Amino acid sequence: MAAQLASRILGFFRETLIAGFFGQSGTTDAYNTAFILPDLLYWLLVGGVLSAAFIPVLSEYIAKDKEDEGWRVVSSVVNLIFLTLGVFVFIGLIFTPQFLHLVVPGFEKTGNIGLAIKLTRILLIQPLFMALSGLTMGVLNSYKIFWPSALGTVLYNASVIFFGTILANPAKPDSISGFAFGVVVGAFASFAVQIPALRKVGVRYHPLIDWHHPGVRRIGALAVPIIISYSLNSIQVTFNNNFGS
Repeated sequence: MAAQLASRILGFFRETLIAGFFGQSGTTDAYNTAFILPDLLYWLLVGGVLSAAFIPVLSEYIAKDKEDEGWRVVSSVVNLIFLTLGVFVFIGLIFTPQFLHLVVPGFEKTGNIGLAIKLTRILLIQPLFMALSGLTMGVLNSYKIFWPSALGTVLYNASVIFFGTILANPAKPDSISGFAFGVVVGAFASFAVQIPALRKVGVRYHPLIDWHHPGVRRIGALAVPIIISYSLNSIQVTFNNNFGS
C-alpha cells in the first residue's frame, strides 16, 4: 500500500515536472506521441497475455504442485514473447517515420516530427524491459508475492524524475530526451528490483518454445481474443485519426 501511494505521488510529480519544464508545447506533444508505438507493442504482445492467461495458468500449475511443468510453460511463453517483440522493435526502429505518419497524420506540420521520431526510437527499448518486468511480476504474483512489482513502479517514476531533472533543459526542447532516457532506465529498474525475489522462488528457465505443451496452447487460446480485440481498437483509432485529418 505504501509503495502504491508513493508511486502515485511520484507519478503526479513526474507529470508536473515535465509540464513545468516544457509546458503545453510541440515538445511535450512529441514526447507524448513517442509513447504510442512502444505502448502498443507492450500491450499487444505482453499486457493481455499477462492478465488474461499467463498468471491464471501458472497459478494453476503451482496450486497443483506441478512447478516443473509450470516453468516449462513460463520459459516457452517468455521465449516466444521476446522473439516476437524483438522482431517488432527492430521493425519499429527502421520504420518509425512511416508509423508516426500513419497514426498521427499531419503531425509533421503541427508538431516537431523530428523530435518525435528521435524519442520514439529511444523509447522502443522500453517494451523489452517492461516485458521482463511484467513477466517477472506475473511469476511472482502466481506465488502470491506482490511487493517487488509495487516497488518497481516507484523506481520507474523516480528514475524518470531523476534523469529528467539532471538532463533536461527548458531552453533546449530536444533535451526532453532526458525524460525518455529515464523511462528506459526506470523500466530496467522495475525488472531488476524483482530479481532477488525471483531467485528466491527458484528460477527454472528452459531455452525452448514448446508449441505442443497444453499449458502453452491454453495461454494462446486465452490471449488471442485479447490481442485481436486490442488490435481492432488500435486500428479503429488509427482510422479515426486519418479520417479526421
